[in-house]
Amino acid sequence: MDIGTAGVVWIDPPPDEVKEYWWNLWYNAKHGPERFRLAGVLAWRRFEMVSGMPNGLAIPDEYKYFTLSDQRDTSVFLSQEAKDLVAANIAESEEANTGEALHVAEARWVSDTFERLPGLNDDYEPPFTEYILVVGYDVPTDQEAVFDTWMRDEYITHLTGLPGHVAARCFQPAAGYSHPRVAHRTDRTSPQRLTLCDFETMEAFESGEFSPPSEPSGVALTKCQLYKRLYPYPGFKHVSTLS
Repeated sequence: MDIGTAGVVWIDPPPDEVKEYWWNLWYNAKHGPERFRLAGVLAWRRFEMVSGMPNGLAIPDEYKYFTLSDQRDTSVFLSQEAKDLVAANIAESEEANTGEALHVAEARWVSDTFERLPGLNDDYEPPFTEYILVVGYDVPTDQEAVFDTWMRDEYITHLTGLPGHVAARCFQPAAGYSHPRVAHRTDRTSPQRLTLCDFETMEAFESGEFSPPSEPSGVALTKCQLYKRLYPYPGFKHVSTLS
């Protein structure tokens, strides 16, 4: 599948449990499917944080939800169709008792688009596994080449030998892309390198086998969290027929 970019959103839900319940229903039934129908969106998935990361690796107070949109390229959300959708969402957010109003007023998120670094799983197809490991790093510009080699030759090599591992991809921020509507939590930003790893089970994390090699000097781990698939629901493959 020709996936060149990934649209990602880290989200904290509305703080009230009842509101969070209705917000999740709205997100799965309306907000997400609206984006999946955009031309060039090839798959759309949502995940919820689970415990299980080894001590010292999990980032404290990380976002509870993670949304992943696999796309052909950055043009998907820069199209007129996408701009019209965002405008409609903004208009809806100004109406009381709507999912968009709840989303804007009480959820907090960071949204970004990343482009895939070539040479690793170029023929990737969304496997719809139960878990995804989201790892982010801040990397100095002069260390990017060293880091990318380390990620490919050491980190990913370590992951591929773990039980339940299915696939891993590496990304960098998409050049020139800016999300049209972003609400930031002041204590979080998107990373300069992002690795998304699909796992079918939590065995590697529960057994303690997940113990990745130390990153190169000057590189900072900013995200390391395991999420469990929340949508599509089991048995429903939410994948476009486009290729």
